[in-house]
Amino acid sequence: MFSDHSGREVGIYDKDDGWKSLNLFDNGLIGRADVIYDTTQVETEEGWVDFIQRFDERFYYIKDSHRDRHLGSIQVTIDQTNQVTASQDYSAYGEIWRSLNSSTPGDRYKFTEKELDIETGYAYHGARYYDPWRGSWNSADPLEDKYPGLWSYNYCAGNPLNNIDPDGRKLEKDEKLFAPIVDKKGNQKEYDDMTDEERGRFLFQSWWNAHGEKVEKLFGKGGKYESVTLRLKAGHPNQKSTDKHTNGFTLWGTNKNKPEDMHRGGRAVNTAGKYDLKNLAINVYINVNSKKINGETIPHEFEHVSIIIHFVEIGGIVPKAGYAYSRDANDQHGMMKLKDKRPYKNILE
Repeated sequence: MFSDHSGREVGIYDKDDGWKSLNLFDNGLIGRADVIYDTTQVETEEGWVDFIQRFDERFYYIKDSHRDRHLGSIQVTIDQTNQVTASQDYSAYGEIWRSLNSSTPGDRYKFTEKELDIETGYAYHGARYYDPWRGSWNSADPLEDKYPGLWSYNYCAGNPLNNIDPDGRKLEKDEKLFAPIVDKKGNQKEYDDMTDEERGRFLFQSWWNAHGEKVEKLFGKGGKYESVTLRLKAGHPNQKSTDKHTNGFTLWGTNKNKPEDMHRGGRAVNTAGKYDLKNLAINVYINVNSKKINGETIPHEFEHVSIIIHFVEIGGIVPKAGYAYSRDANDQHGMMKLKDKRPYKNILE
């Protein structure tokens, strides 16, 4: 299995036979192409030679959604002639409850869009393997010491109807941010030929190439902030918003808060006794549709992340985040301009 820079599985490649299958992406996994090679012999002036043709048989996925959050569980697979080749429904914990068609060997992705090992029946979620029949992980939570009240093999804190656990860890990355920026022929687009949305993704991906490894180390297993839930998202906190002038947003709260219940910087918040690094969640939104997004957008949002983590860690008051050009030392934007006199440290430095 080959993966790209974001860890997303691109396809299956055999060193002797070449590509076996390729995954298709557009704001997440949308299907796959099974690669078929047909060999025929052709007579030439030099004799008979093998003529190899490649055919891609495409399959597309229809997924479910849960309230306002997209789980991505694949319920129906259709081929390129619009015929249903597989369909299934799942229990709350991901066990296949009902299957209406026979799956083909290529149907590897099932519950929450994760790859299912056909031999074992376990689903690979990135950090751990999950057993949907038992409704639990097959290995202990790498963050178990941070959550003494929960069983370390627990899935979604025992409540899959209201919680999600994308990979068994605490760093969540929006697939849309990592989508390839290519033309119809699959070639990388030049910057001048990109749409506003593609330029936004290009700027994020350029930043991620430089800093992504550090972010993974800080918020991944064994990292300094492994207990903090960090979500990197494309778009606007208000999914229906048409705002194309605000570049980024950083929301914060507990890991049980929905986005609409999180703090948006409108006021200072005392964290003492209510917030700590064990329950802290931070959502960073990169508004890729903004016409003003630039190379400073993502670093700026991570300054907010650094400020929030600093004051939560010491049990202090997280300052408000008001006017972007503010020089008020009690405002997050004003603090950023203090340089060497900042009361916090940028976590990526």
